[in-house]
Amino acid sequence: MPDSFGNDARLQTPPPSSMNSSIQPRAAIDGALGEAPAEEITRGINRLQIDWAGRQLGTITDGTTLYASNRFQVAAFQVASGQRLWQTAPAGLKSLKSRDWTNIPMRPALLGNSLYVRLLYGDGPVLASIERASGKVNWLSSELKGQWIVSDPIPRRDRILALTLQRLELNESMLRLTAFDAETGEVVSQSDLLRLNSSWMTRRCCEVAVLDDGVLAVLGGDRKSTRLNSSH
Repeated sequence: MPDSFGNDARLQTPPPSSMNSSIQPRAAIDGALGEAPAEEITRGINRLQIDWAGRQLGTITDGTTLYASNRFQVAAFQVASGQRLWQTAPAGLKSLKSRDWTNIPMRPALLGNSLYVRLLYGDGPVLASIERASGKVNWLSSELKGQWIVSDPIPRRDRILALTLQRLELNESMLRLTAFDAETGEVVSQSDLLRLNSSWMTRRCCEVAVLDDGVLAVLGGDRKSTRLNSSH
């Protein structure tokens, strides 16, 4: 309750002390980490001592298994013990730099027996389908020439949706909603959404949320919603 000065005593309670807590390493992701991890892509990251590697980590769990992606490989861990069950093999494509798309996590999505995630290979983020039981890579969207996968994957029935970006002339890019066949990775449909100017490239942030009948995307402060139809 507030005192005579209008202060609420509940808000004055100090937070619990962290003196008795400690970090207990349970497992690790090693192997593919991208090229030139010491090279600063976005200015100020080193000076401000930002944990860029931690911010770029994307995770998802099904309750018993935790899947973690550092944007170059995926590893699966048993939740109860922390034991690493598997990690993916190299993608066989040219790796981008560790700090490309700085501070942007690329979160996995689950559908059936597969995991879908963006990885930084080739010309830009590609979409990968990975077998949840073994870590085997089923397919990569590397044949989608000249287009980046700029959003995390969205499972929808037997398809995987994602926002893709193709660079155009005059410092513009076309944002599209692309539907992939979840089993084969084949592009089923694409719909043009809007043109983005070159300023988006400085941040490259694209967050998506699934609505009842569509998808809402936030692109560095700008919002765009689109309805889904049978082709998606």
